[in-house]
Amino acid sequence: MDKLPPELWRLILRYACVPLTEDVIINEISQGVRVQGAEISFSPGYRTKRFVILTCRAWARIAIPYLYDLIAVPYEIKHRIPDLLQIIPKTIPKFLQDDSPEPPTYSRFVKAIVVDKITAPELLDIISHCPNVRWIYGPPLHVEAGPQWIAVQTSLASLRHLEALQMSWAQSREQTFELATPIPRLSSLKFVRTHFQYRLGIGNILPLFEMPMIRQLAIDCGYVGIPGYQDEVLLRFLERHGSKLDALFISGFYQPASKRIDIPLLCPHLTHLAVFVPWALCTSEDEHILLPSHPTLNELSITFFSHRDLSSRSQVNGGRRKVLEAIQRRNFPMLRRVHCQRFSMNERDREVERSGRILRLPLWWKRLMQAWEEDGIKFCLLSDESEVTLQAVCENFPFEE
Repeated sequence: MDKLPPELWRLILRYACVPLTEDVIINEISQGVRVQGAEISFSPGYRTKRFVILTCRAWARIAIPYLYDLIAVPYEIKHRIPDLLQIIPKTIPKFLQDDSPEPPTYSRFVKAIVVDKITAPELLDIISHCPNVRWIYGPPLHVEAGPQWIAVQTSLASLRHLEALQMSWAQSREQTFELATPIPRLSSLKFVRTHFQYRLGIGNILPLFEMPMIRQLAIDCGYVGIPGYQDEVLLRFLERHGSKLDALFISGFYQPASKRIDIPLLCPHLTHLAVFVPWALCTSEDEHILLPSHPTLNELSITFFSHRDLSSRSQVNGGRRKVLEAIQRRNFPMLRRVHCQRFSMNERDREVERSGRILRLPLWWKRLMQAWEEDGIKFCLLSDESEVTLQAVCENFPFEE
């Protein structure tokens, strides 16, 4: 049994304890740059892992690290965090100990922290015990300016294996988080998801850290009471880090006002771009297209777009229509897929029942889909990657000029 390679044991445990934390991390990051409001939905498989551990000592040696690799604290059991903080510093059994220089405690196995509610002191305490964390997923964190904020910056920067951070800061309007000198580095961080809802007291982390390895960025944009705030923060970040990004997701009904957010120029190596609606890719005043072309983009997701938007003239006129019509092979030589939220063939019957009117699509959309099919660009649903073909659309929807 001990002679089986670790890779084979990983396959066995992945089959028995679906999913492993590593798979959850990979899937969540993938969904985080493709789907608006993607929720983490998984069972940590604690019960099955315990059965594996209780089988024999050899199996326990293999499975115990997988049992403790995830700290998951749903909102309903947030009161158990103090109990958790008493468990993870405990010394592991001698048969699990090796020659590693790390302290022989359960905390060395922790790879992911997923919490629905946590205080800054609790997070600091967990991080202080868990040096191998790769992924932190949490709600807006209430942090006091001053020493507590400095401690949070220092703690996050100390995590040398941190690859994914999904978090923002809940702050009062009176608080200002000072930039440390030098700016702390999240040296291994590849994926960030944060918020731009400044008026609601939710600060974003983008200006507060250096991120030399950043590859994927997801921004949740809400209502902002400061004109130009979102444009300015996004522009500053993309000027510093855009050339390193291969995936960018801008969610929410955010429409840039600045022509300086030139996506092909700022992010020349993108392979995946996701936006909430098509008009997020043109400026709000003069409808200047911010993505007229791109040399490397192979997937474009419009996460809140459906056939209903095409039937409403107010939503696709002017620059908004131009954004969609620009999505062609001559402008995007590497494009393989365009995703949308839904394009249901059953919607027509329901629309007739509700309003007595047949939902009609514009002819320019038919011409665009025809060009996609001729050029090998697939039009797919985000939910299951199923393809929406022009033939199916023509059979279910009438067209009009």
